[in-house]
Amino acid sequence: SNTVYYFKHRAIDGHGPLDWSSVTSGTSTMARPPECPTAPYRLGEPSSWLPREVHIRWDAPESHNVPIQHYSVRCSMESDMRDAVEVPVGGERNLPGQRTEAKHPVKLQPRGALEVPTDTPSSPGTRRPGFNRGNYALTQLKVRGLQPSTMYFFQVKAKNQIGESDWSP
Repeated sequence: SNTVYYFKHRAIDGHGPLDWSSVTSGTSTMARPPECPTAPYRLGEPSSWLPREVHIRWDAPESHNVPIQHYSVRCSMESDMRDAVEVPVGGERNLPGQRTEAKHPVKLQPRGALEVPTDTPSSPGTRRPGFNRGNYALTQLKVRGLQPSTMYFFQVKAKNQIGESDWSP
């Protein structure tokens, strides 16, 4: 069984104890990345769907008692995820289950590939700055700027302080 320990520390000087530090991100007794998330699915009734956006959701995977820090989402127009691009995710400090939106639209190039501006922020590759145990990664995303009547495929992967999962089916 995996146990995660969280620590605070403080110093004591000639005037007494100082303030406690912030809680650490945790130390695990079993170093394992999260399992693979479920495949994302589209939210809402078909009658409420808009032609240029999609609101997707996925279930959080088993993370062995180590909090998930964030998810990465990628999108492709091919079911085998050929030419997939990561969808930039905004809202670095959302609460559990809180919705965020991609800050920059996914763009379709003439050759049929997806393009996301490279100068935009994306899901971080390392632990999220300011992450704390009560501030888990969100499990839904609204993506705007899509082409109407175009099939898009999405995958998700989870990351904790140990590593990251495989991409979802």
